[in-house]
Amino acid sequence: IPSTLTPGIFHYFVSQVNNGCESPRQNITVRVNRKPVLGNDREIKICFGSSADLTTLYNTNGLNSNWTNNNVPVNNPSNVTVSGNYTLITTNPAGCADTAKVTLIIQPEVIANAGNDDNAEYNYPYQLHGSGGGLYQWTPGTPLLNNPIIANPLATLTDDTEFILMVQ
Repeated sequence: IPSTLTPGIFHYFVSQVNNGCESPRQNITVRVNRKPVLGNDREIKICFGSSADLTTLYNTNGLNSNWTNNNVPVNNPSNVTVSGNYTLITTNPAGCADTAKVTLIIQPEVIANAGNDDNAEYNYPYQLHGSGGGLYQWTPGTPLLNNPIIANPLATLTDDTEFILMVQ
């Protein structure tokens, strides 16, 4: 049983042996076609409310490509909004195929909470209470806040001020 990983045209001889007697050898020509190579499987994460473009993950030029999610065809792989296990099967004109798998993870929704409206004493430190993220950005920041990139900075106010909190 001949085997090769090298694409090209190869010539082999085949025969049959029966009770120690060999039949005449016949020439057979075998064309070994190049297999498409997609590359490694991937895991991607997107933000809640966003979409992923699966068509940009692998080079499928000149290949017949089909995406599925849990064995269900994906109609628009350039605008995917459902987490799951996606499979790409590509076939070249010679019928050789390769498969890649993509795990799409949608991050949980981020909800910023800057706390309740309140009153602060003039020129006296007041603690703000932010939540909902891992990274925080309060505006306006310094010099009104001691640290505008933490959840609960101290504000020292000399005027009515509205703060805006952005979280990631």
